[in-house]
Amino acid sequence: MQTSKSIYLGHRPYLKPGNSFSVTHKTSFSKNSSKRAVILNQIFRIFKNSTHLNDFNDAYTILKQNCKYNGYTINFIRSIKKEFYNYVNFRFIDS
Repeated sequence: MQTSKSIYLGHRPYLKPGNSFSVTHKTSFSKNSSKRAVILNQIFRIFKNSTHLNDFNDAYTILKQNCKYNGYTINFIRSIKKEFYNYVNFRFIDS
């Protein structure tokens, strides 16, 4: 039986210069479930493109700052992150 080994190539997720992790403002007329889905999908995209946990945390921090700037509470953002962890069965320390 062969086991696959993880190879670290030293790559970080590529962030386009125009990628600002834009989300709609909390007071917009979009449904709450749509706002939640946009943020959750951004987290999935970050996770998919990250090689290591540090890469994920760096990109997530940018998203979190943008969400806070657009009026979302930190508890709302953390609840979405915990929902993400439930989907992928991960347990990380929330920052």
